Amino acid sequence: MLVLDLAVLLLRGSHHWIGSWPATGAAAQLPAFFLSMLAAGAAAWSAGSTTRHRLEEQLTAASKSRVRSEAYRLCATLILMLIPYLAGQALAFGLTAWTFPSGLTLWFGYFLMGTTLLLLSTAWGWLFGKHLGAAFAAVCASLSWVMAVLFFLMSSTDGIVVVSGPVWQQVDNSGALVRTLTAIGLCVAVVWIPDIARRKRQQFAPLYSLTLVVAVCFVIGNTTGIIDRKRPANPLCTDGAVTICLWPEHEKYLPMVQAISNRIDRLPEGFALPTRLQEKGVGPADSSDDQSRYPDAHGEFLIIEGSRWSVASSVSTAIVKETFANCDWGAIQSARDIRPDAIASWTEWFIAGGGGRDYRTSGEMDDLHRAWQLAADISRDLPPDGQAAWVRRELVDLKARYCATR
Repeated sequence: MLVLDLAVLLLRGSHHWIGSWPATGAAAQLPAFFLSMLAAGAAAWSAGSTTRHRLEEQLTAASKSRVRSEAYRLCATLILMLIPYLAGQALAFGLTAWTFPSGLTLWFGYFLMGTTLLLLSTAWGWLFGKHLGAAFAAVCASLSWVMAVLFFLMSSTDGIVVVSGPVWQQVDNSGALVRTLTAIGLCVAVVWIPDIARRKRQQFAPLYSLTLVVAVCFVIGNTTGIIDRKRPANPLCTDGAVTICLWPEHEKYLPMVQAISNRIDRLPEGFALPTRLQEKGVGPADSSDDQSRYPDAHGEFLIIEGSRWSVASSVSTAIVKETFANCDWGAIQSARDIRPDAIASWTEWFIAGGGGRDYRTSGEMDDLHRAWQLAADISRDLPPDGQAAWVRRELVDLKARYCATR
């Protein structure tokens, strides 16, 4: 299980999460989903062991209460599942704590999320083991647990499990704490409820268990898992012709974004540059929001898994949009003129610093593919001065054909 946890944590395609607390928390939380499948099965197997081995009478006659015996076994199962999860969290925490960026509290919410998942899955499996008892209870518990998690995900119940930790979002710590306490309460109840039911009428035990499950689902469905963060008071911003601002928690990306800003300053003449760009959530989302703080905000970008291309793609789109703001795009499309898209593709390549893109596209229109190919040919076949001359020439011609005088 420890190998599984560390494999999910470390063998993903990118280690971009190191150095960012929200991304670290999400990455270290994800293995809990896979461990929870094992936890449900292990709990069902342990809970059903007394029935499987026909030990009911011996436990009833034992000096220690049946509830205490079950509690010991349940705690042992929980500890067994929490150890690899906590080890993975400790490793992830240590890797990011090496530089100790801001935003430590954002990590804690994801830690609670994974812990809650393991608590719930263990209690879920225990209920199956109590009522089925047979060996196949473990398989039924694991499969039904996966279906239950998928049901919550498809019903838009956020915060059950996440695959990433966007910096503009955070775990609602109050909601996460309520869910964790509910999961702890469920673990206590699954030990006591069958005995309480047994004192009255044995056939009512499943009804009590069903009531527990419904109550837990109600709590999860009526608490918030993930919320949007407030805009930062002091974002990190670059120097240059275009001010590019980041979340403080993404300080490690500031050198990369500053390099992009420096390359924007070296773009050929003819481009109209936006005054300000910001990472998603740093500035107002649209014109209806309060613009008094960021009056020159023109667009947002994402830093996807630390990729410079994700930034360059959004920034180049904003630059081209600003450059051709007064142009007749209907006329451009009617003429099937691929040059604006070619310029956009070349601009993305230039401000990213060249090299091969780290993403692939499919299903795009033929004209768009021709534009991208034209940009690739220009960047490959012409020297830097020749590329700049080509861009200036095309910008002058496009503005003369399709654009009003700026």
